[in-house]
Amino acid sequence: MTDAVRKRILEELRQFSERPTLEPDEVTTSDYAEEFGCSHQLASQRLKQLVADGLMTIRKGVYDRRCGKVVNAYRKVDNG
Repeated sequence: MTDAVRKRILEELRQFSERPTLEPDEVTTSDYAEEFGCSHQLASQRLKQLVADGLMTIRKGVYDRRCGKVVNAYRKVDNG
């Protein structure tokens, strides 16, 4: 294997190795709990219900730079 091939393979692997990060149009359970003044457990239940109802989508394992943790990210479904 040449160095050029090895480098190309490693660059492709980098895309799969980096943690996805929270996008500007996504919210977390903490965001919801803070906005609506409820517990994280209740916020999680409500967001999961919105996903089940087809109003939100969920992306698991997203890195939130604000708190330095891996979280679930929720996004409003675009019906347009």
